[in-house]
Amino acid sequence: MLDSSDVIALIQYTSKGDFRASAKILTIYKGQLKTGDEIYISGFSNRYGPIDKMSKGDKYLVFLNFNQPDEKRIEYWNEELKTKPELKEYVEAYKNNKAYYVWSPTSGDLKIKGKTVQYDLVQTSFYGKQNYYSLSEFESFLIAYYNKSKTADFCNNLISNIKPATESDLNSQNLMKLSLLGYNQYDNIFENYVKVNNPSSKYALAQLMGHIKSVESRNILIALLGDKHSIVQGEVVRQLKNEQAEIVAPILLKHLKTSSDANFGPSNIMDPVMNRIDGGKVEIIKTLGELKYKPAIPDLLLLLDTDNDDLFKLVIEALKNIGSKEYIPYINNHLDKKTHDLIFEISMMIAEDSLVECLPSFKNFISTCDRNRHPNYEYAISTCCGIGHFNDSATVAFLLLDYKHFFTYKDTLESSKQKYWTRKYIETFTDLKVKEARPLIYKSIYDWFGLNEDFGKNPKLFEVKKQLEDSIKTVFANSLEKKGYKLNYCIAYIKNTADIEKGNKPIAKYLIEVSIPTTEKGNEHQEIISNELNLNKEGIFLRYENGWYHIEKQDRFDKSISSTPIYNFLSYAKAVPNPSDFIFLQGLLNNNFIIDDYYQKRVREAIDEIKTSLNK
Repeated sequence: MLDSSDVIALIQYTSKGDFRASAKILTIYKGQLKTGDEIYISGFSNRYGPIDKMSKGDKYLVFLNFNQPDEKRIEYWNEELKTKPELKEYVEAYKNNKAYYVWSPTSGDLKIKGKTVQYDLVQTSFYGKQNYYSLSEFESFLIAYYNKSKTADFCNNLISNIKPATESDLNSQNLMKLSLLGYNQYDNIFENYVKVNNPSSKYALAQLMGHIKSVESRNILIALLGDKHSIVQGEVVRQLKNEQAEIVAPILLKHLKTSSDANFGPSNIMDPVMNRIDGGKVEIIKTLGELKYKPAIPDLLLLLDTDNDDLFKLVIEALKNIGSKEYIPYINNHLDKKTHDLIFEISMMIAEDSLVECLPSFKNFISTCDRNRHPNYEYAISTCCGIGHFNDSATVAFLLLDYKHFFTYKDTLESSKQKYWTRKYIETFTDLKVKEARPLIYKSIYDWFGLNEDFGKNPKLFEVKKQLEDSIKTVFANSLEKKGYKLNYCIAYIKNTADIEKGNKPIAKYLIEVSIPTTEKGNEHQEIISNELNLNKEGIFLRYENGWYHIEKQDRFDKSISSTPIYNFLSYAKAVPNPSDFIFLQGLLNNNFIIDDYYQKRVREAIDEIKTSLNK
């Protein structure tokens, strides 16, 4: 922030505000503004928290970025003014180059209390119970930073102030000021700070020693490498990596086993403090890789026996930097063991690095993994980050066989998992333009909707299918509906579609969803419905009156075709055009199977594109 901020100033707010407020410049340390200038400041509050309420009279030392006006933003603010006239002053300031923003809701504005200012140069993001220090001392630091003629004297004063070495937080700040000012003279007092317990002081000391670059400073860094605080270890390694590899690499390797694996970063996705600082172990692993230190390979390989995906990826990157592929057996071992937390990273690695050595184990994992597991593994067959990346004939043959085998056990999966895997099969065969997948894709469409290629050849099947479904609805209305049941969905699956044109009677099975007038005894109601409609219980799905589902929700009853085999088929049909496909798709439109305007348009576009491709 010291170098990148457009303006650094002491300000006093002249209005109140949760997200933006006007302020007057009291003292300017950097930038083109002058004392007395009025500006608007924003960015000190996050929409989702934290929200800092600025009050008139509040004083802050702020690090600001200029909010450059542009036509689109001016247009946006003019629209906002129509419903929020209270924004008029801010919008005018924005248009007139008087609007600025702090770096983040947790950094860039230091609160003033009397003659003190609240800050921490070691951890710039705000945290609870952050200390206040002398405002005049901090102002002197800023002056020394921007006026090099003042730097030497100020640094000499800081050296005096840090003697003797104590646990004082003020000393931590002074050490950090020396580092930020680029101080590069060694003083014997620095060695005493190795022994203090305050991790902030030792973290700042490590940064400072990196500037000095002497034998004495390197020895201090090596001594700090054994510190118990991971944040100190990490900073030491970041400074040591600039030393000669033949000196520091053996030392880093020696400390690898005892280094801390703690890192520092956001606690959750809503944490406004998104910075991450890597600790000792992470930095050592990265640095050993960057230094290409081959003697580290055996120790790094031992770290691959983990289920920590971040560590696993980090170690493999280090080994790759060194030039070793000895990690391949470890990848295969985790595939064989089905180490759940590593599978996504492994899948990505195999695809990105074309690790053909891993294909046998990868294929075995895909064929035998638990497809009901959450998160899903369907990415493992994709072209972007899975085995679909390999387009050789053997891999395509494996994918076709795996898709065919999928139909033998799909009904043991939750319907949502069936949909995810089916979608990924179709997407992969679309990307690879595999003509041989067409019959299997139509099989998926039939499995989901009761439609197949015969519906394109014999449009009468649409009518027969509707009649079968209507017959169930009629029987239901005359019996179960009068008892409080409600038929929500009914899908008829004609088993002998090819024989209907010959005049044969349709043989069908059904899937139905029924709402029942209770919140319990689902099995008993399933039995009642089965007997009344003469349907297999496996095809009857129940929903209680409170909206909950008995056993599971059946995704085949969703009204939208989004993410279903038919919608995924549109891309496949365009990529691998075939006359039967546009006949089938035209049948869907002609028989009002797809009623949503958006999806009707997508189908028409697919039909036109298929025809164009076939006529070339």
